[in-house]
Amino acid sequence: MASIRQSAVPQFNNLFHSPLALEKGVIDTYFRPRDLGETLLWPFIFTRNMARVVEVPLAQLIWPLAYAAVLALGLAWLLRRAGVLAPRAPLAARSRFVLLFFSLACVAWMELFSIYRYLVPIELLAPLMVWLCLQSLLPAAAAARIGAWSLLAAALAVFPFTSFGHAGWAERSFSADVPALAQPEQTVVFIAQSHPPLAWLATFYPVQVAFAGLGTGFPESPQYRAQLRALMTTRTGPHYLMLSGARNIKTSGLQRKRALADGLGLTASPSACARLDSWLRKVRFQVDMQPLPDGRCTLELQARYRLDLEAIDRATEAEAAQLAGQYGVALEPGSCRRYAAAVGAEPYPYRLCRVRILP
Repeated sequence: MASIRQSAVPQFNNLFHSPLALEKGVIDTYFRPRDLGETLLWPFIFTRNMARVVEVPLAQLIWPLAYAAVLALGLAWLLRRAGVLAPRAPLAARSRFVLLFFSLACVAWMELFSIYRYLVPIELLAPLMVWLCLQSLLPAAAAARIGAWSLLAAALAVFPFTSFGHAGWAERSFSADVPALAQPEQTVVFIAQSHPPLAWLATFYPVQVAFAGLGTGFPESPQYRAQLRALMTTRTGPHYLMLSGARNIKTSGLQRKRALADGLGLTASPSACARLDSWLRKVRFQVDMQPLPDGRCTLELQARYRLDLEAIDRATEAEAAQLAGQYGVALEPGSCRRYAAAVGAEPYPYRLCRVRILP
């Protein structure tokens, strides 16, 4: 293999036996239930504290509703079998199949990952499961009434919601500036950060360039280390360390707010600027009015939302340099250069730093 470009953590390598990774099954077990009690009450636990399964705050009621409905259906089935409850017509075969699939899929998700984004396809079935269970448990009129109100409450509970965000549309979905490389066939670009993701930038580089991860979370096998060392010794360089470039995620919002204020004529004169300043003091808009010498004004981020990007870059550089040093890769001080890259309209700058291979 001429280069190492894979940066994602492989799952179930105990089955696939990739020689470059350790023989492990599920790698990320951080989000799973911690004991039997949590396992039995998991939908209630992660609904109360969604940070247990997802990195952004969410408000979800559908999971305790679906869990309670399925448990109630199972209990009713047992009581009918015991003759305690009067028998009812069973669910249709297709409904039983979907209910079984839903239940097994939820258990498999919980035991393997418990990472919420992996649950989204199953989540689409949750309202249907609540409805089917209620139809089997209650008279039709009561089931419809309770089901409608329950699902309406679950739908409204998510508002207001927070997401991982999305980039604005642009002419190109992904873009990146790439420097001219004197000998791409002799170059290795190392990545020594697990976050934010950087491997996607490799697609913009000449195919002759080798990319290799250093301590990015990949479960490295001895063969991975050996191949990494082979890259270092057989390629003469120049070699580079790729780092993320610091950015302020509030900047994109600032640009949109400036465009809106300009479009409404709120920055064109001293009187308009005074009116804009008055409005901004009454609302939380994360920006302040900034007068300009010509009588016009603009918007700037409030002090608490400003970032020292150079300081962040220095800290990132120092941390990555320390990690790379553990692999025999030494960063050359003062050699880092910043390059533009973007996902849609959202900038994701990165930096390349010259490195040398230690003997």
